[in-house]
Amino acid sequence: MARLPRCGARPSRSGGEADLGGGARAIRARRLTTLAAVLLASLLVSPARSEAPAPSSEPPPEALASDRLHLPYPPQEVRGLYVTGALAASSQMPRVLALLSQSSLNAIVIELKDELGNVTFRAENPWARQMGAVRGDIRDLRALVAQLHERGIYVVGRMVAFRDHRLATRRSDLALHQPDGTAWLDRHGIGWADPSRRESWSYLIGLAVEAALAGVDEIQWDYVRFPTDGDLDRLVYPAGVSKSETIAAFLAEARRAVAAAGAYTSADLFGFAALTEGDLGIGHQLELLAGQVDVVSLMVYPSHFPPGAMGLANPDRAPYEAVQRSLAAAARRVDPWKIRPWLQSFSLQSPYGPLEVWEQIRAAEELQVSGWLLWNPSGRYATPKELMTPAVAVQPASHQRPEQKEEPDEPRS
Repeated sequence: MARLPRCGARPSRSGGEADLGGGARAIRARRLTTLAAVLLASLLVSPARSEAPAPSSEPPPEALASDRLHLPYPPQEVRGLYVTGALAASSQMPRVLALLSQSSLNAIVIELKDELGNVTFRAENPWARQMGAVRGDIRDLRALVAQLHERGIYVVGRMVAFRDHRLATRRSDLALHQPDGTAWLDRHGIGWADPSRRESWSYLIGLAVEAALAGVDEIQWDYVRFPTDGDLDRLVYPAGVSKSETIAAFLAEARRAVAAAGAYTSADLFGFAALTEGDLGIGHQLELLAGQVDVVSLMVYPSHFPPGAMGLANPDRAPYEAVQRSLAAAARRVDPWKIRPWLQSFSLQSPYGPLEVWEQIRAAEELQVSGWLLWNPSGRYATPKELMTPAVAVQPASHQRPEQKEEPDEPRS
């Protein structure tokens, strides 16, 4: 499996499967060795702080599991949508598969770990099992991935990183705290793991490696940041911690482990990271983090930019311009092929239907970034007719409002 270059050229167009070398037995042995090393690290890791490695032009270690478990990176661009773990395991999944097969979409993002700390696949991770985190909606992740691969679908596993209520409450020593030592909670009452604690890293990376060894092609880290909401004045950060360097160091370590299991690594960043040189006070510094992953997914939802941003009176009413201007700003700072944005396929301020979704896609494709992903928390998508294959009859679709809506003052990340 050819690795995505860290800068410059696009991924290899050759496609195909890597040589299996010593055969299936040797591959299985390498996988088990990799997993054993990760699990051993999870037991021995120390709580010491870690500085972020300097961004490098060298690729990460070559994947060991370069076999039929994983698809090559799509040769042109990734065009995908998001589904929850519960939806992926439900009777509604055939509807999603039909949409994928009848359109130019070639990827799916499946939630494998959510904001409460629930793990949606039947992980064997001992920490997750001890904490009761394994909800296990997806009974057989390997079988689901294989089914998607048979259809040529590239599989991304979304894993929420540090917004983890279960880890923060079951392992209070790893949580962000208030001055009195009690766990700090955001405005939704959800606890956060301390992003600077390497024990938390070990837990998260262990889950990611397990998913990659089940065939997931890419691990996508969401909420890979420090908190943005709640009583931040009562949030005590560890002394001497650089937020941006902490997040970068975690992503670099995760990338090495996930690459050894055969998968790519991506990170979800606030859309505003494209518009500011700093880290937004949460660790999202664009150039630094882009150097530690294969792809950054900026959440450039027009509804999440305030009036006046990028010279737009109301970005929510200008989906093409909001996406075009934010991505153009990012592309001036990092290689465009490192960028694969999340686009808005939900209604928040204004109704968003196929036209508004297509305007965002058009902006992303004109900038020749490495693809795009559609986000709708309920899995109900307003599919532009331009994405459908000519053989599929498409009825004109009206604007839709999903049952679950994003909140304007807390963008997902």
